[in-house]
Amino acid sequence: MSLIPPSDEQGLGQGYHSPQVDVDVRLNTNESPLPPPAAWVEELQAEVGRIPFHRYPDRDATELRAAIGDLHGVEPGQVFCANGSNEVLQTLLLTYGGPGRTAAVFEPTYALHGHICRLTRTAVAEGERNDDFTLDLVEVKRVLSEHRPAVTFLCSPNNPTGRVEPRDVVAHVLELAPGLVVVDEAYGQFAAWSALSLMGEGRPVVVVRTFSKTWSMAAARLGDAFADDLAVVHDDRAHRRLRVRAVVCCARELQRAADAHASCCTSRRYERGRSSKPKIADAATSRRAPRS
Repeated sequence: MSLIPPSDEQGLGQGYHSPQVDVDVRLNTNESPLPPPAAWVEELQAEVGRIPFHRYPDRDATELRAAIGDLHGVEPGQVFCANGSNEVLQTLLLTYGGPGRTAAVFEPTYALHGHICRLTRTAVAEGERNDDFTLDLVEVKRVLSEHRPAVTFLCSPNNPTGRVEPRDVVAHVLELAPGLVVVDEAYGQFAAWSALSLMGEGRPVVVVRTFSKTWSMAAARLGDAFADDLAVVHDDRAHRRLRVRAVVCCARELQRAADAHASCCTSRRYERGRSSKPKIADAATSRRAPRS
């Protein structure tokens, strides 16, 4: 008996992978070399002991969204959570993209933007950046005018270039875009400003973040999105009611981590060891670092 071959109608080609190498510093995946503070881990372990594992977790992640909203100064109804920010991106594209719709990206940028578009059968319109990797607003206007994308992706700081998009540039793209503008802030803690400040007055901006990087919580697989009015938050028909894992729904502990872990990360220095320098995974093993 022969098995049915997998479909590749999306034209995905090879899958997207980044080696998980046994080294101290993984530049190819940009994980934090430092674990969370020991006290936080102990509190989380205690909280996990109180989870009713025979029950499905709260499908709305009510307490978690309230805690994250409090952390960022927004309402719980403006927060959407999923199992990693790549799943957030996928849900956004399942909701607002799909067959007959287009998303715009400006290369070079995070490779998963285009990849997840193709997974969801969303057409991809690619624009080019300037030689210094800044956004070319003339090129942005051309792409948005010609393709009328339902979703426009920006990444700030951009992966892999590290450039932070200025506030006035993002605001200008918002004025030009015919649909949603998704600002991927996976590395937002390295920027002096956040597109969260552009929320309000009905602006069609969605800010996507993750706990996988500066929060040292890649294993938790927690991503979030912020917007004034997201169908993925309010409309059961818009998504498949993703259940965030019960462990990461320990909202009380995540909220406590905000101040304790942030201050810890700024004060500690990475301990290289007494006898050798840390082994480092070369970023060249992956052209654009993944994250979720």
